[in-house]
Amino acid sequence: MDVLQVLFSLWTGNRCTAGLPEAIEKLTAEEQQEIRAYCENNERQAFDVGFKTAVQLWNQLDNTGGIME
Repeated sequence: MDVLQVLFSLWTGNRCTAGLPEAIEKLTAEEQQEIRAYCENNERQAFDVGFKTAVQLWNQLDNTGGIME
């Protein structure tokens, strides 16, 4: 398991998730599952992009160490 997967698992395990909105609860179980999968995929992509951006920023700041000192 890669580091991003571990961090993502910790992040998703520590946040509160509300129940489905009433409109979504009226959909079939299959439609609800499709919506959940779509949202989880988007959330994972957003997490990956945010984390990778933070790492790039960290590396950029680390490379300018001479300026900061």
